[in-house]
Amino acid sequence: MDFPGLSREYGRGSVGLLLVPAWDFDADGWLYERMAILRGVEDGFSIARAPRHGILSGSDSRGRVLAERSTAAAPFSTMLTQVPVNHKATLYSRAGNWFAWCCVTLLLGLLVFARPRPTSAAA
Repeated sequence: MDFPGLSREYGRGSVGLLLVPAWDFDADGWLYERMAILRGVEDGFSIARAPRHGILSGSDSRGRVLAERSTAAAPFSTMLTQVPVNHKATLYSRAGNWFAWCCVTLLLGLLVFARPRPTSAAA
């Protein structure tokens, strides 16, 4: 789930549910769980995520967390939930990173126009 390009391909392929095995570390489990949920929202599919260390979670295509459980609580953790299997087309999966590239272009334009101009010395 670290690579948005792969998730976008799944979204274009109308995937309804992505089963995500993972091996997080206890300190970054929440971050990677939320990153996976974000990929599901961006590309319109539900996520069922099962890390070895981290947070078990199920979320729908709109980012609603349906269930979650930490794997740090016991030597063996399970979670049972119903996750919808349906694809919701999104603007991001169709159009890609156009907004991010517009922001980069705007930033570069602002840097060019905001740079200090040399003043002419009066003689």
